[in-house]
Amino acid sequence: MRLGITPLPLKPFRDETVEKESLPIFKYEITAEVTDLNGETQSATTIINVGYHALLASLSIPNSLDKTEKDHQISIDTKNLNGEFVPAKGNIKIYKLRAP
Repeated sequence: MRLGITPLPLKPFRDETVEKESLPIFKYEITAEVTDLNGETQSATTIINVGYHALLASLSIPNSLDKTEKDHQISIDTKNLNGEFVPAKGNIKIYKLRAP
């Protein structure tokens, strides 16, 4: 049961020496202490990540592919900055490189 819990606005500050284009991720530790009617205090701490972007995507593909095979496994994983799965849509484009 949650009684009398009011969300507090959080305006994280950022390190102005880090360029926005480098897509930095800033870590914040948040600690809350709550005292119940009996005077018992409970506390919890969590770490959140904040950045200029909302999504991290990783791609897993074998180092070499056999072009005679029709099906290949490509694995894509998308998460938010705190490591939680986030569904996403997109396109995959594969290009043949020209030899030097």
